[in-house]
Formats: sequence, C-alpha cells, structure tokens
Amino acid sequence: MDATSWSPLGVAAIALAGTLIQQRRQRPVLRDQIKADLEIWAALPEESNSRSGLLSNIDARVQRLMIHETEHRRDPSGMVIGVLMTVLFGWLAWWTWQAIGVVRLLEVPIIFFGCMGIYGFFESLRRVPRDERGIAESKPANDVSS
Repeated sequence: MDATSWSPLGVAAIALAGTLIQQRRQRPVLRDQIKADLEIWAALPEESNSRSGLLSNIDARVQRLMIHETEHRRDPSGMVIGVLMTVLFGWLAWWTWQAIGVVRLLEVPIIFFGCMGIYGFFESLRRVPRDERGIAESKPANDVSS
C-alpha cells in the first residue's frame, strides 16, 4: 500500500481527534459550575430555604476540586515510556512480519511487549492519587468511597 491509500484515513483520524478535543473543551468545568452556583447563591434572598443547601453543595464541590487538583495526577514518564515501547515494538513487529524464516518466531514476544506498552500508556494516563515518584497509591480493601 502506498501513502495515497492511507492519507484519507489519516485525515479522518485527525478530524475525529479534533472533534473529540473540541467536545471535551465545551463541557462545563467544575470551577465554572462552582462560580455559576455562587452567583445563584448570592442572588437568592436571605430567607430562602435552599440557600444553606446550595452553600453546602458548593462547599463539598470545592473540597472535591482541591483534592482532585492536589492529589490526582498523571504519570508523564510512564506515558512517554508507553509510547516509546509501542513505537519500538510496533516497528519490530513490522520488521519481523516481513522477515523470512526463524526470525518470524519473534513476533509473539514482540507483539506482547507492544501491547504492554499500550497498557502502560493508558495506565499512566489515568488521574489517580500518586506519590512523589508518580506511583499510584492503592486504596485499602475496605474503602468504599469513590
């Protein structure tokens, strides 16, 4: 296959990625929701029954925002290693696929390690509580909070 047969797929992938990024940007951010609710809270009359409930809801979301921004992080080094492993083992898989003879037996471990790179990338992409070294902290077995 030549580049002209692959170029429409590349253009479609870029367009799809752009659409997904734009949709993600248009979602209301927690900070914007908090600001909007604070404006509503300020506009409510002092004797309103829902004023205290709204304020406690806003307070809970501010606490959640503070925890999310300070403790939940991605692991950029793990993402880079995952991409490098995927590219390297993808290239090796392509090379062994074109080879003849005993070298083709290397496809199985090469594909396995390429899949491990993909898994490592997506595992590092998640926002979870991490320590200073970027290692995900595990929850205790009896913790049911999310």
